[in-house]
Amino acid sequence: MIPRIEQKAELKPENYLVAIDWLKSNNFNILYPERIVSSIYFDNDKMQSYFDTVEGITPRRKIRIRSYGKNAFDDSSKQFNIETKLSGEYYRSKTQKKITDIKEYFENGIIDSQYGFCMPKVKITYKREYFSFKDWRVTIDRFINYEHLGDSFYKSDDPNFVMEIKTSINQNHTELRTFFEFPRSKFSKYERAVASFI
Repeated sequence: MIPRIEQKAELKPENYLVAIDWLKSNNFNILYPERIVSSIYFDNDKMQSYFDTVEGITPRRKIRIRSYGKNAFDDSSKQFNIETKLSGEYYRSKTQKKITDIKEYFENGIIDSQYGFCMPKVKITYKREYFSFKDWRVTIDRFINYEHLGDSFYKSDDPNFVMEIKTSINQNHTELRTFFEFPRSKFSKYERAVASFI
């Protein structure tokens, strides 16, 4: 795990082009072509990962299987990653492992060192754009969709977008705060996904 700083700024759709223009005017380049990101999040029967996120408890973890494409989990030829995101008081880090057979995890769950036995809870899909400049990486996620994987089938669309700023843990915090003119906000897709169903 390599610790890093992550900050988020919630964007209303009408401010999306303003954000894109700001990135271009500040010399950000497109890092990768935009693509659809699909993730299935796992949690235990007490939903501890969710409640730790809501309450801001650290350290906390999010466990997910991620792939790319709108119907990624219907295509067995796709490549999948099991990712664990660790959130500390002042940093974020992530580990990932490539897998090929996702059916095993959907049926039998994942054993996590912090939360124990976890089963799939929600699927989250969105379109992601990637930008970079210096040591800063910025993504913008649009058209975020939440899908409940429990006993009742339910989908929900987030009305807003989110910009995520990622950089080295050694980044000057004052420079980071003053350079990006967008107000920071808490924006956890997993938290918002679960909250939309309860």
